[in-house]
Amino acid sequence: MPNQTLVTESIQKNKHFHSQMDALCSKIEQTLTRQSLILMVTSPGKERSRSIVTSEVAKAMADRGKNVLLVDSDFECPTVHEWFRMPSQTGLADLLLRGIPSEQLTRQTGVEGLSLLAAGSEGEVAGRRLSKNYEKELTKWRTMYDLVLIQTPPHSPPLSILLTTCDGALLMVKEKKDKMEEIKHIVEAYKKADKPIVGVIYQKT
Repeated sequence: MPNQTLVTESIQKNKHFHSQMDALCSKIEQTLTRQSLILMVTSPGKERSRSIVTSEVAKAMADRGKNVLLVDSDFECPTVHEWFRMPSQTGLADLLLRGIPSEQLTRQTGVEGLSLLAAGSEGEVAGRRLSKNYEKELTKWRTMYDLVLIQTPPHSPPLSILLTTCDGALLMVKEKKDKMEEIKHIVEAYKKADKPIVGVIYQKT
């Protein structure tokens, strides 16, 4: 049975976190009245809790009645599937490299309205020859889901093909952990790609 309790006890008890979550979800909902959204979720740090927070955002939006797809694009160290106790043998890498349709790769989680596309076990995708069908598959997400959240690897720019597809990013910052220089580097990378930072999640320590 997939794990429906997606956050640690410390995060669950954090009123600041829940206040941010509510405000962020409300902002996303306002945009969803006009269009579907594909958002990257990015951060400077490598803590495993980042994946938990991304999963919580996805769950919160699904709880509001939205059809949500959560995607793990951290091919080197995928963790999102672990919080749902799901396998990661196949996933996004198989879509990009082999052109396997999304419908064959996504899995329903234990949360109604929330689907998961794991990273897969193909390893790093950057620099490898991609399937000619990958663009069509990524475009389909807009017709299949209200919201797509893509967890990106830390400390590195997102895969360019995903950056081109997305509408913007959510920035996750951890107090006393993330350096301002690293945060600015991420913001500048998205600004250069003309992709706005649409929300910030600030984790207190």
